[in-house]
Amino acid sequence: MASQAVRDLLWVVNSPSFVRGSAVASPAVLQAEQIDPDALQRFLGEDPPHRVGRYFEQLVHYWLVHVRGVELLGAGLQIRSGKRTIGELDFVYRDEDGVVVHCEVAVKFFLHHPRHGQSDFPGPNASDNFELKTNKLFEQQLELSREHFPAVERRQAFVKGMVFYRSRRPDELPERMSPNHASGKWIYADDLDQLQQHAAAGGIIVTKPHWLAPLAGAAITDMLSLVADLRTHFAGDRGHPVMISLSDGSTTEEIERMFVVPQHWPELEAERLLGTVEK
Repeated sequence: MASQAVRDLLWVVNSPSFVRGSAVASPAVLQAEQIDPDALQRFLGEDPPHRVGRYFEQLVHYWLVHVRGVELLGAGLQIRSGKRTIGELDFVYRDEDGVVVHCEVAVKFFLHHPRHGQSDFPGPNASDNFELKTNKLFEQQLELSREHFPAVERRQAFVKGMVFYRSRRPDELPERMSPNHASGKWIYADDLDQLQQHAAAGGIIVTKPHWLAPLAGAAITDMLSLVADLRTHFAGDRGHPVMISLSDGSTTEEIERMFVVPQHWPELEAERLLGTVEK
């Protein structure tokens, strides 16, 4: 069985783009045989970063340099105006055809929740949303190299992720959201009884940073115990949103990815988070 790092790297490259548009990176294909698992593990170190986005960036970095073999000109390049940092370029590299590329990378997870006058795709951290993230990426981050790194010949976004739906997928999606995006389901903590009728035999709470590929060799918890653990987490409506992976009873392979959110999500969750930041 492939290691979790290998599975995650395969997901990073092979999963469908989360965004669409002229400045989106072309699809790529990566085979497990192209990855040296020991070299990948050494690159990541024994203690991967907790933040999913940072872990994703490390995997992209490894793929660019150690699999594709591009000439990396800079990673995490800070752009300054006088003494003030105004932004950062994720990756600048010379690709296989000799073209200098500025690539901004991101992995994001959003939940479909129609709200009047607001984004219908907030994140688990409800102060974030799809339009806010993509507008910043395309209109600000990718544009930074135009003035501050004039050698760049091509600018592209490499964005992966998932949308979790409570019911059916809407007929209309945001302009920049790819219709081929990966998806899952979300429920409120008060709806945990639904899991008792699920086809899955059990599952596991997915911890950061491993929100990418299905977990390798995970110890699956039976459904009754998983629901009990989730009820404890959300007791008193205090718990933060949780990602879970549900598996069948014979192979332990993932059959569905879900988010469970507190009853006050997203309205009070956003206020609570913003209040924490302001303090």
